[in-house]
Amino acid sequence: MAQVTRSEKEFLQQVYAALQKIQQPQTLVAKNTYVRGMSGKNHEFPIYAEMAVGELRLPVAFHCREDQQPLSGRDLADFAGQVADVPGLAGVVVARNGYEDDMATFAQQFNLMLVDQSDLAQLQSVLSYMLQQKAIPGDQLAGQPFWALMEVQEERLNGNYVWIPGPGEGTRCIPLFFSRLSAQRFGAGFGTDQVAVRGIAQSQLRILLDFVAKSEGLSIAFPQPPVEGAEQWACVPVKVEDLRTEYLISAE
Repeated sequence: MAQVTRSEKEFLQQVYAALQKIQQPQTLVAKNTYVRGMSGKNHEFPIYAEMAVGELRLPVAFHCREDQQPLSGRDLADFAGQVADVPGLAGVVVARNGYEDDMATFAQQFNLMLVDQSDLAQLQSVLSYMLQQKAIPGDQLAGQPFWALMEVQEERLNGNYVWIPGPGEGTRCIPLFFSRLSAQRFGAGFGTDQVAVRGIAQSQLRILLDFVAKSEGLSIAFPQPPVEGAEQWACVPVKVEDLRTEYLISAE
């Protein structure tokens, strides 16, 4: 690890102290942590944290900068490369003097969250937001084994699954599909600008099933394509416990 000045050490300690105030029970905060990347290289991060809620885990590396000028993509290239080398790792940059105007695009591309020194008091909210975003299926993920429809709002996923009316009055169903094509065909009825097809990973399936089990009037259904001469899809309800037994892998 490169030598740091006294001022930089004090800034690191300030960020570390803010993380230690997080009230989320399943949160680990450590200093000078080595994490092995896909390249085989061990990356050292001055501050490293892990937050977990149920099956969802968010590992985060922190990068603290005291530059006198707002940061640019060039300033963060090395850190962005380290984060990209570790699967599932997110990066948080804390800058004392802010960022250049075009940094939002750079941060999104490299899975970085940019915060200012003034945001340190809200670090728990920052990490909670990042954890929530991780629960949203990515567009390159294959279904394990299911595919679902997600709501699109202002050209971005808002984190909500599309639901359809359930079998009883006032009930709702979240449709799941065994192929991307079936999900696309079903979703065409909503309009391509309102829904997006996403593959559901095992960790996301666990979260979804737990949510459905705790929600009154909400269930899961398997839509069946219309048979010849029919116009409507037939939705077959399925029990949460049956889905857990048949489709959840006990250990990933």
